[in-house]
Amino acid sequence: MKPSYDRSAAQRMLADFRSRRRSVTPDSVAGLCRALGYEVDKKRGKGSHWCALRSEAPTITIPTGNKVLGLRTATGILTTLEEVFDRDGENDQRHR
Repeated sequence: MKPSYDRSAAQRMLADFRSRRRSVTPDSVAGLCRALGYEVDKKRGKGSHWCALRSEAPTITIPTGNKVLGLRTATGILTTLEEVFDRDGENDQRHR
């Protein structure tokens, strides 16, 4: 079962994240994950990272060691979240 969320708001947040990948913070990644229906567990990583969890979707590990995420880390998270968003869109089309 796919969680419901506002796809247009999530799409705007993904576009904003893509345009500022070099300056994203752990909090902004957590906000984007929540916009895509993830639950962010801040206690699971013992302070070094947070986990964003959602059923039938890959777990997102959000590092919290630095104020700003590295470009490679941010791009990897963005790619995974865009794949989840696209897969949710395909599921919506099939069920209509």
